[in-house]
Amino acid sequence: MRKFVVRSPEQGLRLIQHPEIVANWKKALRWRPKHKRAVLLPCAGTKPFFEAPSHKSGYLPAIEGKNVDVWVVSEPLGVVPYDFAGEFPNQAYDFPPRFLRGAAWDALVDRVVEWLEKVAPKYGRVFAALPGHHERLLRAALEIHNPGNVRNATHTQCLTSGACPGGHGRATSKRYRRFLKAVVKNPADTLNLAMTVQKTEAEGPGARFALWVRGCSIRCPGCSNATFFSADPDKIRTIDEVLDEIVRAKEKHPEIEGVTFLGGEPFEQDAPLAELARRVQDELGLSVMAFTGYLFEDLQARGSPLLEHVDILVDGPYVQSLRTTKRRFIGSTNQRLLFLTDRYSPDDPRWSEPNTAEIHLTQDGSVQVVGFPFDSILKAFPGAGEHEGVRRPATDG
Repeated sequence: MRKFVVRSPEQGLRLIQHPEIVANWKKALRWRPKHKRAVLLPCAGTKPFFEAPSHKSGYLPAIEGKNVDVWVVSEPLGVVPYDFAGEFPNQAYDFPPRFLRGAAWDALVDRVVEWLEKVAPKYGRVFAALPGHHERLLRAALEIHNPGNVRNATHTQCLTSGACPGGHGRATSKRYRRFLKAVVKNPADTLNLAMTVQKTEAEGPGARFALWVRGCSIRCPGCSNATFFSADPDKIRTIDEVLDEIVRAKEKHPEIEGVTFLGGEPFEQDAPLAELARRVQDELGLSVMAFTGYLFEDLQARGSPLLEHVDILVDGPYVQSLRTTKRRFIGSTNQRLLFLTDRYSPDDPRWSEPNTAEIHLTQDGSVQVVGFPFDSILKAFPGAGEHEGVRRPATDG
């Protein structure tokens, strides 16, 4: 059997452009999805992929029975269905990652962008389990075209920051398999939460139930909720479970008038949050407020279902150099307070009130500071800015 071998970046580029590789790529773009969700896996040195230890003992057992289409991100192939794994040329190449640079890198980024444009929109959700250079490849492509339905399900950040236990990021580790199995769930049914507060008057107008989701790909410098950036499963809850918690909070605190979504990035879990918001409004009569690092226009362009159920939106990334303490619910001057329904009026005097902060003592004895943590509060609680319950301005970006 013929085998393509790459031993330089120039050979890598020629292989990416080889007629047989290009024909395989065009065939991949025509492949018809079988499920509503997809998982992106990295290629492997061992061919075919399903014989590689990382696949055989890691990725594949983790997603077994999940009813998802599996795709492989590969140099030189691009993004191809796992169904192709045993076919030529998908099992007949040797392309060391060190040769994927320069023009070869750019060519492969373009190929991933084309997949994001033509294939990703056919799915309700795409889960990307791509460590190392494959994740960087996807990030580069997403900067060019983001279909809005791709969720990062890797542990690359843990591996580079040392924040996770040893071996946590290896595909073959039991911990990673449990992680991936938990993440690849029906996005319409479950939420990955970081924390909830039953009642606060610091995260929107009036008394509100507030919830913070896990996972944020924007990762604004200066965000104090950096511990919420990772999509590692923490409190995986069904929509019914979260709604029950809101109902109990409302029964205990009848003055609650709404629910606020923070993060992390709420619009990276917008499918389940849209359903939760709809039920919060229809069944409980509460308002919905959301914070996001994305711009309203971009969310509107990608057709985010959550926008239809948000009454108030604070949009835009947090910019440290534009930090402000003078605008209600705003962390930096580039951000906007948008009224998407007529439930609240821009003339409401509450918008001119000063920012506030609240200190909550949890059952386990830890301290949560929500709202706007002024310097005096941070001095009173050294290290509070690193606490998961502490929210600096615009922690959602």
